[in-house]
Amino acid sequence: MIFEGSDDDDDFRNYSQASPRSDDEESDDVELPRSDISIFSLGKTMQIPLYHQVGSGFEPRPGPSSRGPAFIENDSSENLDNVVIINEINRRRNQRYNAEEVTFQARIDPEQIPPRLQATPLVAAVEAVRSLISILILRCTQNLSPFDLIRFCFMAVGLDRPVSTVLMRVSELTVERVVAPIIHVLQSYKNLKLKDGVTVDVIITHREVGEGRNRRVINIESDRLKKKSVLMIPYDEEGLCCSKAILYALAHLENDRPSINAMRDIRRPYLLKKAKDLHRDAENLNRVSYRGKDRDRRINLWLLKGHYDVIKSLKGFYGSQFYCEPCDKPFDHLENHRCGHVCPVRMRRDCLPGQSQRCLDCDRLCRSASCFESHKAIPGRRQKSLCDKMYKCRECCKVILRENCPKHLHNCGTTKCPSCKYFVDASEHRCFLDVVSAKTPSDHIFFFDFETDQSSGTHRVNFAVAQYADGGETVFTGNTACQDFCSWLFAPIHKGYTAVAHNMKGFDGQFIMAWLLEQGIAPPVIPCVSKVMSINHPTLNIKLIDSFNFLPMSLSKLPGCFGMTELKKGYFPHLFNKEENQTYVGPFPDMHYYSPDTMSGATRTDFLSWYNSQEGQQFDFQHEMLTYCSYVTIASACMAAYRSKHLEKETTAMVPVRGYTNCTNFSPDAIRWLDFIATKESIFIEHALNRKGERKIDDITVDGFCEETKTSTNFT
Repeated sequence: MIFEGSDDDDDFRNYSQASPRSDDEESDDVELPRSDISIFSLGKTMQIPLYHQVGSGFEPRPGPSSRGPAFIENDSSENLDNVVIINEINRRRNQRYNAEEVTFQARIDPEQIPPRLQATPLVAAVEAVRSLISILILRCTQNLSPFDLIRFCFMAVGLDRPVSTVLMRVSELTVERVVAPIIHVLQSYKNLKLKDGVTVDVIITHREVGEGRNRRVINIESDRLKKKSVLMIPYDEEGLCCSKAILYALAHLENDRPSINAMRDIRRPYLLKKAKDLHRDAENLNRVSYRGKDRDRRINLWLLKGHYDVIKSLKGFYGSQFYCEPCDKPFDHLENHRCGHVCPVRMRRDCLPGQSQRCLDCDRLCRSASCFESHKAIPGRRQKSLCDKMYKCRECCKVILRENCPKHLHNCGTTKCPSCKYFVDASEHRCFLDVVSAKTPSDHIFFFDFETDQSSGTHRVNFAVAQYADGGETVFTGNTACQDFCSWLFAPIHKGYTAVAHNMKGFDGQFIMAWLLEQGIAPPVIPCVSKVMSINHPTLNIKLIDSFNFLPMSLSKLPGCFGMTELKKGYFPHLFNKEENQTYVGPFPDMHYYSPDTMSGATRTDFLSWYNSQEGQQFDFQHEMLTYCSYVTIASACMAAYRSKHLEKETTAMVPVRGYTNCTNFSPDAIRWLDFIATKESIFIEHALNRKGERKIDDITVDGFCEETKTSTNFT
């Protein structure tokens, strides 16, 4: 079994997201950082021949050529050789595809465009648009592999939304597949002109064999060497790590100690020789990519950046107590895992049917006598058996954890309210936000702030400051500041800590989420559209929260709320944060680096007054950035103080346990099936999404109920 990435293309569905702002802006409407995608600016077009099929049969090379020949048929006077100039902007790893994603930027020389087409509506210049797209396709795919992925996204002034092609292989790319969605949209936008220009986002993903992902690892580069469940395969220049990993795994599976010892001896070529023999026998030199079928015995390989290691223990690999092989899920508590491949009572796959026996303590039906004895046993270090942990209600057929609801307190149809802690009818119960006592102050908290270099068009963290509650600071600088900060943050020394940043949900948190996903960690988050209100590290119990949720204003306005006079945080030249300016010491940067045009009227007036007062002063960029990022200690737990000192009892309503719509869990298939039956028989069936929700009959909820015929319907 090879652990590898997903084939979803969700990374490339949103193209119009704005770049994140800094944490200084008043509004919290900050979108996710824009993907690293190729941007081509097309000012005008020209008439050139149509190429019907491009992109297949090329050897992979670094990237598209910056210039390439393209001529107008039968017209040598309009040579388009130098019209399109392509430059590479950056490269990044696409974790969703486990591949390399390259960004290119192209510009069109307006002097090379025939003037007769500059003011022509796009709908009347279809052939010119098709020809120009042909040039772009030829340039973009010239050095690509047929298996690479590509997608085009077009945007023009006047369009409501981008026009996008599907993500496709280069070998499947044709001019018509790119032109077709554009022509379809142009029928509704006949006023678009060529002179207005068109922006083309081109996404190129170089796919590689052997890219994978993992979970429950804090830092891949270092933790893969520490995990006892992973057998590290030494790197070699011949690229035979996959075959070596298979040989190691088979030897461990067979417990062949002599072979294992021979493979470990780096002085002997035993492992290298066996790996070459395996490739020779398979007639497939270093092109293995395989996921096996379900068998009694199997080996597990870990693919990391094109390198193969052996996983000796899946439980140790995921850092969990248990691992279910049929559904490939790690878990820590048997009672919380639901799987159709295991016995629901014993929670084991090897539970064979026999003489069934009902347990009088938990009211569950065991498959056999051994199943009954096993669910009563207390194995290992556990203090309770499965029978002691859960029971089944004979009336409503629910399996309930005793710690959530003791058996003597259970009433069918009731749910425990998270606010008042009583067992109530969730469809009718209305509760209030409860007054809580103030928490004991904790020093396990620190504040942090990021500054980014956006000169390349992509925000890159190059300065980070973390400040503990006692005032101690840690500073990270350079292009690896974000990686260094995250490696420092997500360490055992910070277990149980809470990290606070202002506007974390729309700016700082996005970089941290990207780092966590690169490590194969999908942390629990509280989302709000494209923002993350909080992030929790599942292993270290580290929480990241946004102080903007408690103090909804820019940091430049916070001092005034507390009676202090301070303008420092509000005015920093974000656009001046470039690689060449990191050691700058001299006069204050030009005004436009502070983006005064984005400020409101009053804020702009205050800024101009402040900026004019700095004339003749010296500006030390590193010192100013450190001071700017350090100014985050004013954020505090305002909500906790409000709830403990100012909240009146039964004044703030809680959202009902099951929401304001009176419905329990349901499936879309059940709703569609009930609607089908109602239409077919010309009757009205009450269900979760109409009238008052699902009907209760003797405290039992049914999927559908027809008042006319007095019949209930259930979907199974």
